[in-house]
Amino acid sequence: MTTAIIQKTTESTDRQLAFITSLEGDHYGYHIRQFANWIRDNGRQLDRQTIIDYFTDLNGTNYAAGTKRIKRQALKKRLRQLAKFGGLGTQLNTNLEQFLHDLDHETTTEAPKINTRSVGRDKYLSKDEALSCIAACKSKRQECFIKFLWATGCRISELTGIRLSDCKPAGPIVNIRVTGKGNKERWIKISTSLFEEIHSTITGIQYLFETSQGKPYNRGYISNQIAKITKRATGRELRAHSLRHSFATRQIKEGVPISYVSRYLGHSSLSITSDLYDHGEIETGDLLNNEL
Repeated sequence: MTTAIIQKTTESTDRQLAFITSLEGDHYGYHIRQFANWIRDNGRQLDRQTIIDYFTDLNGTNYAAGTKRIKRQALKKRLRQLAKFGGLGTQLNTNLEQFLHDLDHETTTEAPKINTRSVGRDKYLSKDEALSCIAACKSKRQECFIKFLWATGCRISELTGIRLSDCKPAGPIVNIRVTGKGNKERWIKISTSLFEEIHSTITGIQYLFETSQGKPYNRGYISNQIAKITKRATGRELRAHSLRHSFATRQIKEGVPISYVSRYLGHSSLSITSDLYDHGEIETGDLLNNEL
């Protein structure tokens, strides 16, 4: 029935848009609705020049490169589906594959390059994986390492330098002063319950993370411990910095403004955060402290 309707209305842009936005079975629905709105807002017809102009406009937006590529893939798939049901129209349907191929090679419409610095899925943990790592720990101290890094996104060198005098209780949270790269200080926070768990487990006198000899832990030791734990739990050998990646990725995916994440992580510029954690559109929100 759908095929018959489309074949009778091949030149009706509204019908074409209704068809491509109604298709299911993938994750492209949001992007296709945005394309449909763009066509309506600009009073365009579904033809070659419209696709060219849309891709050109898309390349000029502030979307991440990966997001732009997804939006391109979404539209290409829908055009192929529309053609399959005979609803594309002669102007677009003729040599469709060559037209789509050419879009990727013209200067104004070519697909943006993916940032090679971006942190990929192989470099961070999901919450379920992090919980598996907790279960794979062989001591409460190991659990404290992972829980703290997961909750704060700290660099391992920042963790090892925290003195108890840097920890300031404030009701349900504890504010902690850390010293990052360039000797720059900033404040992070954890729940009072997590702080008490760490302090009662580690029992440091001077440092929050202190060895039995009263010295701060060696950062290489902690990172190696985490690598062994992640290998047992996930099959991937990830070191301490992967928990920093996990924190940043989680915050951005949940909608925390990237500028807020950047300041909290202690990055020297917003561009560093954008390059590393370029996971798509960022919306307003508040910092999430999803402790394990």
